[in-house]
Amino acid sequence: MRFAITDIETLGTRPGERTIIEIAICIHDGEKVVDRYETLLRTDKKIPPFIVSLTGINDAMLRHAPTFEDVADEVFDLLKDCVFVAHNVNFDYSFIKAELDAIGIQWKPKKLCTVRLARKSFPGHRKYGLSSMCEFFNIPNQAAHRAMGDAQATAILFDKCIEEHGFEIIHEMLEHGSADAFLPNHIPNDDFEALPTAAGIYFFKDAKGVPIYIGKSNNIKKRVRSHFQPDGGERQQHFLQEIAHIEFKLSGCELVAQLMEDAAIRQHFPKYNQAQKRKAYAFHLISFVDQKGILRLQISRGKAAKSLRSFPSMKAAYKWLNELKEDFNIQGRWIGLHAYQGEALPIEIEMHNENLNRALESRLAQEPSYLIVGKGPQPEMKSLVWVQKGELKGVAFVDSNETIQSAEQLEDLIHPIPSSEITPYLLRSVLENPKGYYIKNL
Repeated sequence: MRFAITDIETLGTRPGERTIIEIAICIHDGEKVVDRYETLLRTDKKIPPFIVSLTGINDAMLRHAPTFEDVADEVFDLLKDCVFVAHNVNFDYSFIKAELDAIGIQWKPKKLCTVRLARKSFPGHRKYGLSSMCEFFNIPNQAAHRAMGDAQATAILFDKCIEEHGFEIIHEMLEHGSADAFLPNHIPNDDFEALPTAAGIYFFKDAKGVPIYIGKSNNIKKRVRSHFQPDGGERQQHFLQEIAHIEFKLSGCELVAQLMEDAAIRQHFPKYNQAQKRKAYAFHLISFVDQKGILRLQISRGKAAKSLRSFPSMKAAYKWLNELKEDFNIQGRWIGLHAYQGEALPIEIEMHNENLNRALESRLAQEPSYLIVGKGPQPEMKSLVWVQKGELKGVAFVDSNETIQSAEQLEDLIHPIPSSEITPYLLRSVLENPKGYYIKNL
């Protein structure tokens, strides 16, 4: 097994577009470094002053240097049959891969991060940056922040890790499915290893514990891993760098995961869930008696203490009211239908009030009340999604042997979940295809 221990100097944090200005590669055969390669790389961009100050590389030094494209074949020949090794490997990998992709060279190596390797080999240090490791182990690096100086220092650190634990630790970290093989070094391995292969929702949190992304899956561990593919763009790289912790909640079944995710996104409004940030719907049907004693209906947007029922949209509310009007011969102006506000038809108040009360009682009584019973988060449990008169009340997790006979039993068990515009569609999809679920009418 051969290792390409690599370091690059760049113009910043954005891969591609000729942003690598120096590359160094030390080929290690498992015992020692057997080959070395280094070159400056010309760019058409001006080097920022802070990069000049950090690396000592200036525009004049690059004037006659080759471009990455000029040396791409030579670089690829060195890398192609090796495990790619770097200190904070995903950073170096993303830049080199972007340059190779731009000229049509496919490269998907096994990767090894010496930050993670050092943490495993020598636990207990406060910092694992290359300068801190060099200081602790007295690793000489007279050319810090130059590609070859840092690559050679990384190679010595690599040797020390092997001396401490042998190649077993290398094989363990390269094993397919190991978090060490793909997880950014700033995210704790334990967070990933604790993830289940079951249904639920997961939270990516920043260093302050604030959720920045919330997702769902029938296999949380597999889905979380898919986020850490190395081929994402600049936005993806920024996103991954912000993740400090991963947490999860089990749901037992897909429907509950969908409802939990929807509610959690609306509660926390994570910055990277832009496409899913929807306000919880707040279209409520309310009734009131006006100054003339006429019973009236109105759709209220926002919280309503005495809501008769809720709707996912104003369109759905108007549809329901129009059906009420047609089925029970009620004047539209008295039930909140704006198209009929100009009606000047006479009204017998007492008769109208009785008719509207009967209509509401009849129509609301037709709204279904039921439980959707699915798998629970533990083998001995089941999940209950409670819908009362057509409206989601919430979710409960109970013992699989527990029998629910009435809505009253659910009051103390339920975890309320607010409805949104997508709730009716989630519920309808299960009602139309209840495979894996049991529908119990209440």
